[in-house]
Amino acid sequence: MGVRDLFGVSGSSFKHRVEVITGLELRLDRLLPGFSTALEIGLVPAALTASVNEEDRSSFRPYLGVSLQYKFAPGVFGDDLNLLARLITAEAEGEPYEGQVAVGAVVMNRVKSQQFPDTVREVIYQKGQFSSLPKLPRTVPAESAIRAAREALAGKDPSKGALYFYNPKLSSLEGLRFFASSGLEVTVRIGNHIFLK
Repeated sequence: MGVRDLFGVSGSSFKHRVEVITGLELRLDRLLPGFSTALEIGLVPAALTASVNEEDRSSFRPYLGVSLQYKFAPGVFGDDLNLLARLITAEAEGEPYEGQVAVGAVVMNRVKSQQFPDTVREVIYQKGQFSSLPKLPRTVPAESAIRAAREALAGKDPSKGALYFYNPKLSSLEGLRFFASSGLEVTVRIGNHIFLK
């Protein structure tokens, strides 16, 4: 339940500017990550509606509204979907779909973490973090990677909060030593990747 000042100011004819609202928001994350729908019921001053006679100008009229909304994660900008999908393709092509989403989730977890940069682009281009970085400009994102990137950007996280991942079959000796001695906790194994935080 709430009150909205329709014009952003309050004054002597306050009743003609205020809308009384109540509503219900339904998150659709399980079906459509990042989406929600809202049902809003409210009273709007009759003076703001068309074809109102003079004696009804001080009354309120009910209305019903339905909306569909999409919420981007913090640190997400216009080309982040494409960039993240290219990274997922380069790092996790051939991995199970859940593993592709998890690779995207690692990037998003880093965006939220104080230990890493604040945007998707800065996280991906941070020096020494992703071995596939040199081939990203030439990588064409796979359809599954685009879907996985959308889910990761919307907050889905099969990595269980991981900040790192690696494939022991493809990692360098230096990388294997780092993960073996880092003291990081394994959160999940998906396909050939091990996820850690």
